[in-house]
Amino acid sequence: MIRPILLLTITAISALAADYLIVADEFPAMQGLAKQLQGSSEIIDQSKMPADLSGFKSVVVYIHQNITPAAEAAFIQYTDNGGRLVLLHHSISSGKRKNKQWLPWLGVELPDKPYEQGGYKWIDPADFEFFNAAGERIQFHDSEIYMNHVLSGPRTLMWSIRYKGVEQPSGAWRRPSGKGEVFYFMAGHKPNDFDIPRFARDVTSAIEGRLSTTKASSIK
Repeated sequence: MIRPILLLTITAISALAADYLIVADEFPAMQGLAKQLQGSSEIIDQSKMPADLSGFKSVVVYIHQNITPAAEAAFIQYTDNGGRLVLLHHSISSGKRKNKQWLPWLGVELPDKPYEQGGYKWIDPADFEFFNAAGERIQFHDSEIYMNHVLSGPRTLMWSIRYKGVEQPSGAWRRPSGKGEVFYFMAGHKPNDFDIPRFARDVTSAIEGRLSTTKASSIK
């Protein structure tokens, strides 16, 4: 009985001591991302999140399935109290429509109507690119893209997307929330998306709190 108790205690202390908390339900991509970070990190399932997130420099969310109401509330409270929340890929997707606060809090609507009429759609596999106001481009191949994220509220646009000639401003953005801020990066479906140097640089810079968006555009 002593060893299991000791193991749980060490795990809890380790999680609280980490610089960055990564909450995920698909782990290979996040294991690769964690190796690129300057600082310590813990990757856990949302069911094992500590009750208090305030000790982390950043919290990263990479949840494909449902976000539980408890996790939803914890992420929002952490951010509004001054935290830095970094959302990756499917942390904004159709399954999150069931959450009462999540999409409204983020200022994102996923219209539930046919794609041809402006409705939300995921496309997998897809070749697409990110492009920004500085003229940079990032190519993604055989990954997944989300089309027709409708954005509202103040935010800074960092990357737009281009897919088969259609351009939308939803590739990556940051927005204030309470005393903190939220980042979102739409790409990241495949683990090797995070091996693309230019994309990985922005993601890790956001997590580490050193991302500059001086050449980005803003919307109100």
